[in-house]
Amino acid sequence: MQDRTIDIVSTTGSIHYLDESNGDVIRSFGGAIDGVLDGQAFSVNVGRPWLNRLVRFRMVSRLLRIHRINILRIAKTRLLVIYRNDVFVFELRERTLRKVFRFALTHYVHTQSISVHEGRIVIGEYGNIGQQKCVGALVSPDGGTTWSYQRLFEKAQVKNILAIQFDSVSRNYWVFTGDADNESGIHIFDEHLNFSRTLGSGLAYRAISSFFLPDRIVWLTNNPFGTSQVQSYDRTTGSVEAGESLPGPVWYSARLGSDIYCCTAAEDVAGPAGENVYVMHSRDYVHWDQLCTFEKDALNKRLFLYGLGTFAQHGPDNSNVYVNLDAVRKYDGCTVKIARPAGSTRQPAASER
Repeated sequence: MQDRTIDIVSTTGSIHYLDESNGDVIRSFGGAIDGVLDGQAFSVNVGRPWLNRLVRFRMVSRLLRIHRINILRIAKTRLLVIYRNDVFVFELRERTLRKVFRFALTHYVHTQSISVHEGRIVIGEYGNIGQQKCVGALVSPDGGTTWSYQRLFEKAQVKNILAIQFDSVSRNYWVFTGDADNESGIHIFDEHLNFSRTLGSGLAYRAISSFFLPDRIVWLTNNPFGTSQVQSYDRTTGSVEAGESLPGPVWYSARLGSDIYCCTAAEDVAGPAGENVYVMHSRDYVHWDQLCTFEKDALNKRLFLYGLGTFAQHGPDNSNVYVNLDAVRKYDGCTVKIARPAGSTRQPAASER
């Protein structure tokens, strides 16, 4: 399953949510956001107009990272937005935009650094933080109405938080940290975000994408210094087992029915892992096939971004997965759709999970 047909959906901005069944969509162009939610068209701006104009110049946008924005649909008509350190909540019914917090050093976060479970939202700090201050999380216990900051790690303990996921089996939060070997690890906190224990430290525990299953927890390592792998934690025995190797450091992932997708980043890694972005597919979380490959462009990675793909949120019955691409040849700044492989099944309803 490699190099499937790639269809370009958009060549400007990013798509953050798309439901093929009802036409709901969320798009961004810098800090300008628009789309359709619950059948209602909307637009809102969280950025400065001059910055939004600069986004049109792709090299400037990549250099300044001004297209990087988190937009997450956290309720039927409510959006969570993180842009250039500021955290906003947009409510479609009242057409209200509230700025609820400003991070000191976090411009945006990994999509897996936002946990939403039973109305509780937790956002982990990401960026070059740990040597300057403690590292923590922004927490809302009521779906985005009230917020508070909670310290999780002391200064110099970790650089940043790569991901936060809630485990509904143990009712704990799993917090993945990085970046260096001595800063990387999986740390378990209770549902009130009180520290419980460290599962493990080192690059085998450095990950952004993870999956919580009834019998095990699987994470895909993000190792820019060597080979990334599938790692599995057995809930019964408490043992961790390394699985198959992956073609590069894994960043983001998405689940659509029976299909699981992940995307590697073309970081500062020697060989094909640093030269290509791979979109991968699995149906069991541990065996992965390449769906398609995008070649990193020639621009400097540190200045003009790693090659990367970011998945949009999707409707439960979508026939395609949508990926926003950065710093790859032919598709830089584009959103593409990739058809789901044969044999895919629909996303289960909430009552079926």
